[in-house]
Amino acid sequence: MHIKNIVFDTDSPNCLYCSNDCEVSSTGMSNLITDTYYCNLCNESFIFFYKDDSLVTFEFTCNIYSVLIDPNANIFKLSPNLSSIDHNDDINVTKLLKNISIHEFMVDFSNKQKLFEKLHTYAIFS
Repeated sequence: MHIKNIVFDTDSPNCLYCSNDCEVSSTGMSNLITDTYYCNLCNESFIFFYKDDSLVTFEFTCNIYSVLIDPNANIFKLSPNLSSIDHNDDINVTKLLKNISIHEFMVDFSNKQKLFEKLHTYAIFS
């Protein structure tokens, strides 16, 4: 699967951060299907949303943040990663952050800390 500059192999799903195998789960209702790939090592998710067999959006988590990408738009949506809030010290920013639009950027999963810092900067200054 290729979205923007992100390449994810759904046939052999590995975490984009650490290359560990991902657990796969799929849910569907009506004409919307969600495929979730979860890394137990990083505790991060990569989620694909399909409508009528076409990719609608892609979402990934990075620590306390979740980023939603519409492959047809030039804007990403940044929101809190709700599954991380209970055990994270940086809760003040996530309380303030609802769901903000940020400009598209090249996502680089090779350095998770650097990506987190970039998202954190967007959250603070948006």
